[in-house]
Amino acid sequence: MANDLQHALEGAAGLEAVWMVYDYPDAHGLSRLREAKPGCVIFLDLADPSQAMRVAAEIDTNYPWAEQIAIDAGNGREELLGLMRLGVREVITHPFGPAEVEAALMRARRKLKGGPAASGNGAGEVYAFTPAKPGAGASTLAASTAAAVARLSQKRTLLADFDVKLGITSFLLKLDGQNSVLDALDQSDWMNEELWARLVSERGFLDVLGSSPASYARARPASDFLNLLRFAQTQYPAVLVDLPGSMDEHEVETLAMAKQIFLVCTPDVSGLHMARRKYELAARLGLTDRLALVLNRSGARRALSIADIERVVQLPVRHALPNDEKAVAEAVRKGEPLRPGCALGEQVEALARRILQGAAGAESPERRRKFVDYFSISSARAANS
Repeated sequence: MANDLQHALEGAAGLEAVWMVYDYPDAHGLSRLREAKPGCVIFLDLADPSQAMRVAAEIDTNYPWAEQIAIDAGNGREELLGLMRLGVREVITHPFGPAEVEAALMRARRKLKGGPAASGNGAGEVYAFTPAKPGAGASTLAASTAAAVARLSQKRTLLADFDVKLGITSFLLKLDGQNSVLDALDQSDWMNEELWARLVSERGFLDVLGSSPASYARARPASDFLNLLRFAQTQYPAVLVDLPGSMDEHEVETLAMAKQIFLVCTPDVSGLHMARRKYELAARLGLTDRLALVLNRSGARRALSIADIERVVQLPVRHALPNDEKAVAEAVRKGEPLRPGCALGEQVEALARRILQGAAGAESPERRRKFVDYFSISSARAANS
């Protein structure tokens, strides 16, 4: 496979030099990277996962000017999560050709150059809403909270629906725009302000990347979603993202970028069970310090107490929202967000205010470089270049 990579690299455009290494260097061997120009790209073979992880960790810690592109990472969740912790973001698999390798190199270089959709260093903060299970009400909460943040701050705010299969944001807000988040994903590699303005739907100070058609099925690389988020951070002080709860790669990546993660669950047994599973996954990702549990439809008869719920999920309840089906139904009928005037609307307002205060129910976690300075993975065996 090393020969295949060599041939693909020879066919890729714009390469200045290639250093082929057919083993997994120790720290001393990797020190040669100090001689490399900033912006070098490393192809990391995952044929030996433990050795590859060791090398990836060394690069992540000591060579932040290098981008990693991994080769043939396995499909196991634990292995992929391990790579994400080490900043590895892109994986291509054998067989591959010059076009695939060149595309991976272009994405890596774009990040290294620090373009508007590259480094994630924009001023904007990302707030993620993810349901413990489908039907928990995360989409309604995300849409109404985003609208409240925009209204209270009087600053442009973004709501992005990243549920590309079953998203309902466009339905909830009765958006009549011709574009959806799919159109933005299609053009994420060359996003600019003029194009962005044509893609979002406006509701006062709120901009929305609405939900995609229900018939959509093709998988999207996580890099497309990350490009959108990085660009959005340069345009908005607050970016609220509605996630599907499936914990696919693009969702995990979004959670890793978020300043605060709102895990929305209901007080039923299955909802709490799934919330506990999401907490355990967040713990493996090192994200529990930014996780806030939102209990939706609380106060039902024979429901567990808040203390019991916290013991089950292993998280404190940061926000408890009352069950108000009438208010939700009325908001959906009008295509409007929930507003103050009902108990649920008041709680949404309180949540928005906490976001604007930068607290959102928990201490603002320090950003970890390995989740912000995104590296890249692609596939080709036994080569570290």
